[in-house]
Amino acid sequence: MDPGEVGASCIPAKEDEILVTYGSTQGIDLAVNVLLNPGDHVWVEAPSFFSALQSLRIAGARLTSFPIDEHGVRVDLIEQALLEAESSCAPLPKLLYIMPTFHNPGGVTLSAERRVRLAGLARRYNFFIIEDDAYMELNFTDEQLPTLYSLCPQRVIYLNTFSKIIAPGIRLLGSCPEGSHSENEASHAWRQHRRVYAGDSGQSSGAT
Repeated sequence: MDPGEVGASCIPAKEDEILVTYGSTQGIDLAVNVLLNPGDHVWVEAPSFFSALQSLRIAGARLTSFPIDEHGVRVDLIEQALLEAESSCAPLPKLLYIMPTFHNPGGVTLSAERRVRLAGLARRYNFFIIEDDAYMELNFTDEQLPTLYSLCPQRVIYLNTFSKIIAPGIRLLGSCPEGSHSENEASHAWRQHRRVYAGDSGQSSGAT
């Protein structure tokens, strides 16, 4: 893989935009610590990856779940909930966690139409997406769906791993933060967290 690419989807990324972690669970945990404060609302699929749910609960997130069908998470229900929250001045989600390709444990893949629609909602309602793409390399067809990151890089943290295809015992994951070239608050926090995690300072890597 070229140093400027992440995963088979060939996401362009600079070296300082990629963080290598000890598997997807640590990548999720780091992203959660960067983005969330206790009490923030996070939306997830139902069912969802248990380790991600554990990280979110430890961070004090308030979880709301949305069902999946054969085409992935019900984005229409997410949109309806966003409209209702907006009209009633209820809290909007800070973050949405999703496994769009070969969902664990559901095994379904989010359709192209729903990916575009979900990316549009993230832009409109200003929430972040953790795109956990751990299984995308297990595709045995010629179909290559766009990543959410490619559709909305400013709102997506993309997680990808090769532990499902080579050397499963070596738990490595590459994470590409949302629009890390931009200057929003989350991007700045991620870069600082990355420097601490990579040992560029004498501090310990705690939550930010």
